[in-house]
Amino acid sequence: MIVPQVSPPTSRAILCAFLLGGWLGGCAPDRVPPLPTILVTERLDLEQAAMNGGPADGWWRDYGDAQLDELVALALTQAPTLDLARARQGEAEAALALSQSGDWPAIDLDGAADRERESKTGLVPPPLAGKVLNSAQASLGLSYQLDLWGKRHSAIAAAQNQVAATGAEVAAAQLFLIGAVAQAYYALQTDLQRQALTVDTALLWTDLLTLSEARLKSGRDAIGPSLEAKASHATARLSQEQAAVLVAVDRHQLAALAGTAASRLPPLPGHKLPEEPVMPSVLSIDLLARRPEVEANRRGVVAAADQVDVARAGFYPDIGITALAGQSTLQLGQFLSPGSRIWNVGPALHLPLFEGGRLHATLGVAQAELDQAIAAYNQSVIDAVQQAATAFAQWAGADRQVRQAEAALEQARRLAALQRGRLDGGLADRSASLQAELAVLSGEEVLLDLRGRRLAYNIALQVALGGGYRAPLPSAKPNNPAMSP
Repeated sequence: MIVPQVSPPTSRAILCAFLLGGWLGGCAPDRVPPLPTILVTERLDLEQAAMNGGPADGWWRDYGDAQLDELVALALTQAPTLDLARARQGEAEAALALSQSGDWPAIDLDGAADRERESKTGLVPPPLAGKVLNSAQASLGLSYQLDLWGKRHSAIAAAQNQVAATGAEVAAAQLFLIGAVAQAYYALQTDLQRQALTVDTALLWTDLLTLSEARLKSGRDAIGPSLEAKASHATARLSQEQAAVLVAVDRHQLAALAGTAASRLPPLPGHKLPEEPVMPSVLSIDLLARRPEVEANRRGVVAAADQVDVARAGFYPDIGITALAGQSTLQLGQFLSPGSRIWNVGPALHLPLFEGGRLHATLGVAQAELDQAIAAYNQSVIDAVQQAATAFAQWAGADRQVRQAEAALEQARRLAALQRGRLDGGLADRSASLQAELAVLSGEEVLLDLRGRRLAYNIALQVALGGGYRAPLPSAKPNNPAMSP
């Protein structure tokens, strides 16, 4: 095998390039300002053990509602809110491919041909002066940048973490969209049931108004009870109209979330609100791995730290290798002859000597962006804990209120049953029985409202606990051990 020999001048040039690069690279800053503090779990009172229970993937299916499943599927395929997150993910993936392209040598093919008459009295000497020349040149060039200081490696790592961050952002957008759809859907179901209750209430007040007017005409009552019945009847009719408006508004909100028109939504008939799944009673460190926006910010910190390494590597010289081979001639007939061959090979060096402070400014920008990323991560951790704790407190409080309202409604129903018995036995008039039935409907509306709130808080808690999201394990060890999930 023939081993190509490098001429002594070429080998000396390469050696000098490396030595010069290493010596001048010492001008790069050897210290980076200290990083801001990354929150630790002890400051947030999170349990160190893994969280027991909590949402699973497809958590909304636990409500057992086929209509909700259909709406979620519709929103995930049509909602414009997801397009922006997906577009950012596509941009990050393209940027990663661009960064990775530097791992390969660049190969270029160039060619040119022209026909030119040289001046007889110009700079070209005889015998070419005054003649028409046909020249041609074709060459294949190769260039490759060496990654001696890890600049390209850090850029690729930053791009990879940015892809992971945008993937988590897509998951976060999907989670928040599903939560919004579920809350809007059950707000509609609550308002549909409230609308039915207002109809029943208006009918009872109609009966009570008729009875009061009859008692007024017969002289058994003064005008006061009749006026009170008229006012309450008008209020009941107003509540009925307001409930109809709420139902229409809920449908339009659902349509906007699903990315369609309200007229294109399925019929969505009203039905009883579902029982909520059991939720964990304590918050643990596992919460941080369940929240996709926390994972997105964590990846953003690692990517920003990689960009600091890229900026630091900019102080060192860029060293590459270039090579060219081809044919060049002033006589087309000799274009392919061995004598027309050309070639060159050698190192290439670019060293920034004076940049007006550009490199230090670039490093300062990268460091500031890292500081911002850490601050954003810390805030996302605090927000995640606060949202989960708030949602749990609201859900637990609503659950207690529901139990109290159920007990109050049971007493109202017992009183109504008693009044019906007294009416059937001739011991009371129909007015007392109607008033008792109105108290039952009022109790049912209060209970419906509290159950609707409890369900909304349950959905908020599902979202606050990550909705079944689990952060994937990082493919490489992060620059800062504190950023491990």
